[in-house]
Amino acid sequence: MREKWIDRAKGIAMLLVIIGHVSGDLEGVWDFKFVYGIHLVMFFLLSGYTLKKKEITRRFINQRFDRLMVPYFYTCAAIILTDVFNSYYLNRDGSIETITGILGRDLLRSFFASGSYKTFGTINLGTRIGAIWFLPAIFFATLIFQLLLKYIADDGYLGMISGLIAFTGYLLARFIWLPFSLLAGMMACFFLWIGYEIKRKKILDRIRWYHYIAAQIVLFLGAFNDYCNVAFVTADISDIFISILVGLSGCLMVYLISKSGFDMWGG
Repeated sequence: MREKWIDRAKGIAMLLVIIGHVSGDLEGVWDFKFVYGIHLVMFFLLSGYTLKKKEITRRFINQRFDRLMVPYFYTCAAIILTDVFNSYYLNRDGSIETITGILGRDLLRSFFASGSYKTFGTINLGTRIGAIWFLPAIFFATLIFQLLLKYIADDGYLGMISGLIAFTGYLLARFIWLPFSLLAGMMACFFLWIGYEIKRKKILDRIRWYHYIAAQIVLFLGAFNDYCNVAFVTADISDIFISILVGLSGCLMVYLISKSGFDMWGG
């Protein structure tokens, strides 16, 4: 049976993503930076929560590739065509030098799939691929986690290795950005594990009212002290311990709202 609160939680997370992207225009009015510690954490937790163990077959990989990477490449192609069109027809510059420069730049940013970084080694593109970085990141995150499920049976080792992979992605991002947002996918792997364990151990069924009170306090203090920030887009995090706790507290509040709203309307 489909758990309908999940759709409501995804909707709330999407609204938080939108708020995060437009919050720059509200600077000085209200600080919405705290949403960066919640929205994508929620998405990756839900991905782990709904994830089912699969055999790593060619068919499985092809299905995931068609679902996530094919739309990514189509979008990149649309971006390239749009940039060439704008240069040729709007800017009236169709020179070979300009067009090849556009193609080179767009192919590189499509290859690295960075939603934030613009400099890769000695190359400064001056632009990034944008929000679609999420598609290759979740593709690699789910693929890595499925591989872990296949080869690691012990729950403790599964969590430890997931955390180690996430920490490795975090560390590497301080020095280099690997293609197709792989580092973001590595960091997300740990949150997939948390979501997977929440479902497997039925943790949500054991939550009581005082857990929500504690989560609200942790979220408020974390946001007030700038610890509510888990930036998958750059594989960065304010504090590898506190920020995860704050982000999970925010997700618990999203769960409360989505579950209460669902019950309120009698679904």
